[in-house]
Amino acid sequence: MGGTLRKSWRWSAIAVGVAAGLALGACSGDDGSSTTTSESSTTTTDASADGAAIANGEEVELVGGQALKVSAEEENGEVTGEIRLTDPDGGEVVVTVECADTDTDGVVVLGGTVTETDDDDISGLVALFIKEGDPDSVAVWYDEGENPSCSDLLKNRHDVVGDGSLFVAVEAGSDIETG
Repeated sequence: MGGTLRKSWRWSAIAVGVAAGLALGACSGDDGSSTTTSESSTTTTDASADGAAIANGEEVELVGGQALKVSAEEENGEVTGEIRLTDPDGGEVVVTVECADTDTDGVVVLGGTVTETDDDDISGLVALFIKEGDPDSVAVWYDEGENPSCSDLLKNRHDVVGDGSLFVAVEAGSDIETG
């Protein structure tokens, strides 16, 4: 079964992956509209607008000392972007975003493939769950080979969305905007 950052890496404070909480601003922008776009069942809000931002967060500080940088957008039916996860010791995981789901109430899910890491045990597909709230929170799911594609990863989310204990809060002053 897939693993969390807590199980798989040095992110002891992060539940099922990357966490984000205690943010001053809640995630913004869910007008309720969603459309399925390319990359196998990728869902984004307001897919009619080219270059629509899905998620954006620069230098997001997470409870426990980890950091997150995320940028994802949908343009012409393609989801692109990057997620960077950094631990206090300087270890880093970089994920190229390939798919997204914004059709789940209050949660944006980004999926992609690990493209850079300093840990040989981390590879393959990863999902970043961004939960809107006050504070925002995040969780990261390492697939560990369970799903053959990014879209399958989005469909087979296990119990991540419903398990609040897997999410980590964003520190005060940090924010992840969703749109």
